[in-house]
Amino acid sequence: MLKAAVVGLGSMGKRRLRCLKALGVQVVWGADPNAERRAEAARLFSVPTRAQATAAALAEADLLIVSTPPFAHAPYIAQALAAGKPCFVEASVMLSGLPALWALARRRKALVWPSCTMRYFRGPRLVGELLSKRVAGKPLSFIYHSGQYLPDWHPWEKLSDYYVSRPETGGGREIVPFELAWLTGLFGRAKKVKAQQACLRRFAPGVEDLYQVLIEFESGIRGMLQVDVLARMPTRRFALEGTEGRLVWDQYHHQGAHVLVERPGRAPRRLAVVEPKPARGINSDGPYIAELLDFIKDVRAGRAAPAYTLADDIEILRTLERMRAQCHEKAL
Repeated sequence: MLKAAVVGLGSMGKRRLRCLKALGVQVVWGADPNAERRAEAARLFSVPTRAQATAAALAEADLLIVSTPPFAHAPYIAQALAAGKPCFVEASVMLSGLPALWALARRRKALVWPSCTMRYFRGPRLVGELLSKRVAGKPLSFIYHSGQYLPDWHPWEKLSDYYVSRPETGGGREIVPFELAWLTGLFGRAKKVKAQQACLRRFAPGVEDLYQVLIEFESGIRGMLQVDVLARMPTRRFALEGTEGRLVWDQYHHQGAHVLVERPGRAPRRLAVVEPKPARGINSDGPYIAELLDFIKDVRAGRAAPAYTLADDIEILRTLERMRAQCHEKAL
């Protein structure tokens, strides 16, 4: 049985503990400097806890799950590489340190597995399958709105108590690469971007809550992307225009999540998208379990190059930096 260590026992750390338990992976310890989080993890999951993840403690595990706030990702990736342990790391929003770590991982042929959860959601996967079948003809352009309400992320704690209240890891900024992970998987690298951002609700000083972006992908497809943490009702609606029709994914429609195919002269084709009901928060555990399962398969197979690599993550974060540079140069 594989033995895992989890560093970071906030909401994502606890989600990963649930997922590892569902997959039958033994957790040898969870680490977090916050005593309340340690106590909750021990009570909910019967896992030994510690305040710090030390090199000696990491020797007890076969792999490391990094579920800390984004600004702490790089040090723990480095710790895993130093210990020769495969490492899974949550979605990143900060580029600092990652290129050097990717170069080191390649030299050592070590597995660093960045999270790309949206690629595992059933809606995007179904969209990808239908696009490969050309159900709407050749894809041309899309409009995509991903909206959530920031205070709904962790209703059990104040925004000021966790990383979304910091400008460099704010909620709106974090979701942009989260969404780009699946969009670039379908359409290729973002070749050109034109962006604007704003702090409209001013949830915290300097925290961006709106991104509006025009993107040209290397495949030639053009997209209009709006990411916000302003929407009082959660929304994910993707509408793609093709040469023969339209393809729509609506995750939060009042009639149920679905993918809709519309073509002239034909009855609309509606395909239900059933995501398991979330245990807590906005999203279910299903996609998170699926990506951890792929990570574990790569660990067991001794692979050092996952389907979505740290280089892919770095490319997306550089795209985010290009967007933010434009925003600061040409603020509205």
